[in-house]
Amino acid sequence: MVPTVVVPQSGRSLVSPRGGPKASPPYVDAALLSAARVVPRGLAPAIGFWVIQDRAVLTVRNPGWREQTRWVVWDPELGVMRTPGLPRASTQQVVAAAGHGSRRELREMFAETQHQPVRLLSAVMSILSVPGAGVLSDPFSAEDLPGAKIFHPTSKEVGNFDDAVKGAVMLRQELETPG
Repeated sequence: MVPTVVVPQSGRSLVSPRGGPKASPPYVDAALLSAARVVPRGLAPAIGFWVIQDRAVLTVRNPGWREQTRWVVWDPELGVMRTPGLPRASTQQVVAAAGHGSRRELREMFAETQHQPVRLLSAVMSILSVPGAGVLSDPFSAEDLPGAKIFHPTSKEVGNFDDAVKGAVMLRQELETPG
């Protein structure tokens, strides 16, 4: 539902939102919609770096049949937060998804507060030796990287998504209405 830029980088693919979602409200936050997107098992390991509602968010998907997306949600005042409904990623799982890095340095970084979310995510990317930190502060710079390709959702894809959401909302309303 989100236009994206895809760039091959050091044996990985950097994927960055390029503008807002094409879906109907309330789906107006490109980072939130992209972060919530399930990474297929065949594309794991995958790690996402997002700024959502002034918080740093990591999404982690390691390979494996039963693996699921795990999350690290970091607030500038509180540090790593517990988030009901979102399985939390351990530093071990983050390092495994990245392929290398220091669990100790990650723990120390996550324990810090009073940083801007982009600064924390850039530091985490450095600890993990993951490319693309510059795209965090300037998402539109991704399209200037060598090999960048821009993908736009089709009107059919957007329509199907909007229809599915409307159907789910109607079903929930029917199930919650007494009588």
